Amino acid sequence: MVFLSLPLPFSVLFLVSLVDKSQATYQTFLREHVDPMRIIINPHFYCQEKMKAQGLTSPTCTEKNTFIHASNIQVKTICGVGGMHSSNTSSDSLASYIITTCHSSGGSPPDDCKYRGQGERRRIRVTCSRRVPVGIIKILTTWP
Repeated sequence: MVFLSLPLPFSVLFLVSLVDKSQATYQTFLREHVDPMRIIINPHFYCQEKMKAQGLTSPTCTEKNTFIHASNIQVKTICGVGGMHSSNTSSDSLASYIITTCHSSGGSPPDDCKYRGQGERRRIRVTCSRRVPVGIIKILTTWP
């Protein structure tokens, strides 16, 4: 095993850069996948508007994206007490969440992407980094 001995200022800077990267990835996850709005009356209209508002229609039309309708705190718990770890880096939610999955149905970026949406209540599997979610792996249909 090789140990690097960095001067203290470089060691602190390295640790801060790791935390910043993890935090940036978590913020991206929140922007792309979490929306505390609970009631979605028209999933198709919701997807049309939300995908554009979240910047998911440029430079290309994102093929598929899932929004979790819960608070940031509720979703964050999936990587802690609210989840069952399925591997070192992933965790399955114990609770079911209302989700909307948006699927591309054509169009061209950035202003003409077309989406259809499907709402349902499901458990989810997320990728965790430093005890916060940074990606959705899949929508779970049944308990293990």
